[in-house]
Amino acid sequence: MGADRFCRIRGYISTMRKQGMPILSTLGKAMAGAPPIPAIP
Repeated sequence: MGADRFCRIRGYISTMRKQGMPILSTLGKAMAGAPPIPAIP
């Protein structure tokens, strides 16, 4: 259970980094219920 959550969060952070988005504000928005959606190339 914990490993699944860790991998999901880690994958989200990795995607946001690749998109060039700021990590801390992105995580804050995700926790507030309004996560930014990464662009699809």
